[in-house]
Amino acid sequence: MRYESWFRHLAGALALITCNSAHGVLFRVGADAACQYNSPATAIAAAQANGSGVDQILLSGDFSGVALIIDTPLELRGGYANCSAPNPTGRSQLTGTDGLSPVLDIVSAEVTLSGLHVQGANSLPPRVLYGGGIAITNAVTYLSDSEISNAVAKLGGGIAVVGHNSVLVIYDDVEIHHNYAYEGGGIYVGEALLRASYKNLSIHHNSAERNSQTLEGGHGGGIYVTGASGWAADVVIASYEALEPIVGARISDNYARSGGGGIYVTTNASASTYETAIERNSTDGVGGGVMVYSDGNFSLARRESIANIFVKNCTSTCARISDNFAQEGGGAVMTMVGATSVRQAQVIGNSSNHGGSAFHFGSIANATRTNSLVLDGVVVAKNNCNVGTNASRPCAVYSTVNSDSIELRHVTQVNNRLANTPVADFRFNGNEHLSIVNSILIPDALSSNIIFGSYAAGPIDCNLYSRGTLGNRPISGAATFINAAANDYRLSTSGTLSAGIDTCDASFLGEPDTWYSDPLLMSRGQNLPNVGANSGTLHDVGAYEAMPSLPFGDGFED
Repeated sequence: MRYESWFRHLAGALALITCNSAHGVLFRVGADAACQYNSPATAIAAAQANGSGVDQILLSGDFSGVALIIDTPLELRGGYANCSAPNPTGRSQLTGTDGLSPVLDIVSAEVTLSGLHVQGANSLPPRVLYGGGIAITNAVTYLSDSEISNAVAKLGGGIAVVGHNSVLVIYDDVEIHHNYAYEGGGIYVGEALLRASYKNLSIHHNSAERNSQTLEGGHGGGIYVTGASGWAADVVIASYEALEPIVGARISDNYARSGGGGIYVTTNASASTYETAIERNSTDGVGGGVMVYSDGNFSLARRESIANIFVKNCTSTCARISDNFAQEGGGAVMTMVGATSVRQAQVIGNSSNHGGSAFHFGSIANATRTNSLVLDGVVVAKNNCNVGTNASRPCAVYSTVNSDSIELRHVTQVNNRLANTPVADFRFNGNEHLSIVNSILIPDALSSNIIFGSYAAGPIDCNLYSRGTLGNRPISGAATFINAAANDYRLSTSGTLSAGIDTCDASFLGEPDTWYSDPLLMSRGQNLPNVGANSGTLHDVGAYEAMPSLPFGDGFED
């Protein structure tokens, strides 16, 4: 479904479920004398009886045996010390029953949740279909200052957002952890929308296991996103921290038995992540960090500045896919009939036992779409393939199938380690399309070449390759980095001047004739950043350069 159609459907959903707030009532819930009700259930019943208006329910204290159905517009806010307290000072814990129902079941209503710790009964095997902690069905939910943990469901252990009119909006200070499901250990998004405009969002230590009876499932330890034929699902995770260094969202330490340790995207679905760290996730299958399957789309980017803010406050590490593990390939990302894009980010320290240590590709019978990978302004380093004895998945940094398209622009690809021989960063089968422009490529010392197998060559221009020439206008010499041990892969001018500094122009790249250097950038690799590319100005090769598509923070060489 086209993107603008989502907003028409969202507007329709809000029109159906939003009521006039002028007649909303305030309900205080707790155990002291100032409280009107002693349980959330009785307060919600009163809100339903009130009819029109968006009521507020303020909670003091913790509550157990909770299984609430919320089908009326309201605000549920916890963390009040008592029923006379004017402001919250913590969070109220809502603990589920015996795992037979979601703790909060939100249906066809617009609901705001804050100051809550929603805790499931942690009952296995899963018996709830959707959302062990919070189930959102044809509803709009705003979530902030809350924690979701120890919840279990078949789909969406922590939270499930399902239905064409469903939207989950996550704001500041939300933690989703130690939840369990067959699909989507942390969050399941089914034909719905998830928008996270956050400060301090963490999705960690969630698990997606296979159903022991059917042996199905086990995808998306952190997040599972799926659409359907004729209806899309869409996830956008983006920080809007303005005046302080951006920490970024963290999708970390999640596990999926089959694939997509951190994120799984499938079937007419998209996941767009910005200023996000996808790290230390794992799978026994493929796609330690991310798995893109059957017409899915995934992107990670560190954005260019908005109102001169983001470039200054987002370091080169706030967008990264790092230290993930996949047993069978794709330590960082597995793409199986879909598209992956990574821009202005780091792909560092991922590993696999077989196949692509960083990127792995697969095919599906009768698929009409091929795989696409675009890297722009990316460091690809220290990604290791440990074993490589599987003949169908030999070690590589990029392991492809057939007809895949790989485009590298301004990439620094170094210090990747591969176990089996003959090793090569790229392993091709004959019909893959490869484009490499303005990049640094230094393969493993054991590699006989950077590429194994035949491929269709696209633009290959102005690259620094340590084993000889690669394409047109090759750059000779050795790349010297500021501190590779600390993952600082900017080119160095200390001591021996690194090769690759001020060596490439933009004429071949299709960049604008004028390089619009951001006002906050400290441009050091070119003396005149606003002079047109055709005037002979030069820029550095590799991931760090002050060009429109590569706004890495504080300059490039030291």
